[in-house]
Amino acid sequence: MQNRIQLIIVLTCVLASAIVSSMDISYTTKTIVYSISIAVLLIIGLRGIIQFWKEK
Repeated sequence: MQNRIQLIIVLTCVLASAIVSSMDISYTTKTIVYSISIAVLLIIGLRGIIQFWKEK
């Protein structure tokens, strides 16, 4: 179940970035959305790496 939630979060971040990229909005708004998406993806990635190393 947790993998499904993570996949939904990743998909949401990627889709939000794609949608914002195609919209004609201010650069500041785009930067905020991109920063949030990158931060969330980095947190999920680091969490996965830490869990992988703890299992070994």
